Amino acid sequence: MTNQQLSNQSPDESSPGFNSSDQFSLNRLEQYFTADKVVSYIGILLLLIGVGFLFNYAIEQGWLIPTVRVGFGLLLGVGLIGVGLLSEKKRSVLAGILMGGGCTVLYFTIFASYALYNLTTNPIAFGAMGGVTLASYFLAAVRREGYLLMLVGLAGGLITPFLLGGDAADLTPLVVYLSLIVTAAVGIAYYREWPSLTMLAGVGIWIAWLGIILQTLDLFSFSPRSGAEWIQEWLLTGGVLYSWLLLTAGLAITVRYENRQRPAMTFFTYAFLTLTAVATFVLLGCIWLSDGMIWGSIALGAALIYAVGAMSWREHFENVVVERLGGTLAIILLTAAVVAIFDGPILLILLAGEALLLHGLTHQWEHPLPLVGAWLLTLIVGFAFMARLLMLERTIPIFNSDSLTNLTLLTSLGATAFICLPQKARGPMQLIVYCFTLIYFWAELAWSTNGQGIISLIWGGMGIGLLAAGFYANQPNMQRTGLVTLLVIAGKLLLIDLLEIDPFWRILLFIGFGLIFLTIGYVLPDIWKFNANNRPVDSEVVTITLEPVDEE
Repeated sequence: MTNQQLSNQSPDESSPGFNSSDQFSLNRLEQYFTADKVVSYIGILLLLIGVGFLFNYAIEQGWLIPTVRVGFGLLLGVGLIGVGLLSEKKRSVLAGILMGGGCTVLYFTIFASYALYNLTTNPIAFGAMGGVTLASYFLAAVRREGYLLMLVGLAGGLITPFLLGGDAADLTPLVVYLSLIVTAAVGIAYYREWPSLTMLAGVGIWIAWLGIILQTLDLFSFSPRSGAEWIQEWLLTGGVLYSWLLLTAGLAITVRYENRQRPAMTFFTYAFLTLTAVATFVLLGCIWLSDGMIWGSIALGAALIYAVGAMSWREHFENVVVERLGGTLAIILLTAAVVAIFDGPILLILLAGEALLLHGLTHQWEHPLPLVGAWLLTLIVGFAFMARLLMLERTIPIFNSDSLTNLTLLTSLGATAFICLPQKARGPMQLIVYCFTLIYFWAELAWSTNGQGIISLIWGGMGIGLLAAGFYANQPNMQRTGLVTLLVIAGKLLLIDLLEIDPFWRILLFIGFGLIFLTIGYVLPDIWKFNANNRPVDSEVVTITLEPVDEE
């Protein structure tokens, strides 16, 4: 049955899982709980429980040997599926429930024949349960009421390897099997236009990969790995990455389809695309716990894919939200890759560079997400800069690796304050960078011989320069900051320099700054008066005078 044939059916005949705009909504959920379906659910549940009680009673009485029990279970499962097929035309809802119940019975019967009665071998049981999954997939793809049957097959297919177990040292069959299961599920979801099935398949495969990773942690130990262990680790990595690409592609197709029907995707589709990336790379982080370089390199490649996708998706889908989502995931993965691959000063320098990049993108990308990321990284760099100054070792001032790293971080913060930010938002950040610069010179020079005197000279030069620039540009805030700096230096001369520097330095500093303060005090009133008279007026005030009109 083709998509066109399915779309031509009447609403009463359409599948509860099939809808041209399949959504997780209360309206969609209610379709699964109509009166006839609830009654059918209860009926199949009571039937299976009753059969279970019958089995238990027969076993207690010694009527059924293991072979008969398995045979009866197989007949019951096949019989339920057969009755469902026969009632398909008249009672499609009941038929789907009967088939789902029959597949469930077959799963448990095959498992019991292997695990409880030892009547079959592991390969035979695995193949039989895989056959049930294949049959349920096929019936779900061609039937009207196939959604619930598809869910039964998906759940049974994913849980089969964990029920039957296997060789943890050779993951090849398991990875191939799970990849085929999720591929078929996503394919049917595309064929039947069930995007919610793609999401459910994603959740199921994440849980399956997590179960495998937890079972094989000892295999990927922190000790040097053998060649076979490396192969298995990369095989598992390939399976996780394949699932990520498949689910992302499936949802991307959904985005394109829904964009033709609706102005934007649903919230759940956005959320699932985000969770797909996060879950995938958390799982990869569990696999490569002992090797951040490999995990970071994979995350870096994924960040590039999302960045390219963000630029191309908008052109194809005409949806800026998709572009922003891809860009946000690229930012997250890029940051994670940098943290995983690098450490120490290089890590901080790269994070500072990324913050500058995001601040630059904010002007082109009219959305708060890159701005939030940029400010978070800027805060991290700022706190790291201050922490490094507090823990700075007493070595050669400025000309050492730690000092040059701090200077690089300070330069990046300065570039953010003076170049990247909008004009109206620069003031507070520029003041913070200015204070950081003062603290930087203090941390570098305070422990050297006559270092306090050198600090006073540097601070004085900065204060005078800022004051002069403020007068030249007629900027009151710059003028105030320069004056406050000079006042701080005056206090420093009296409280610190007076006691800690040599007499010669003391004489020069006190006389020099005394003359500087006298000069500033002499010229300051004239400069302020000149600036006040020449300060630009934002708007002209037009006064209109109304004179009384003489009446003749």
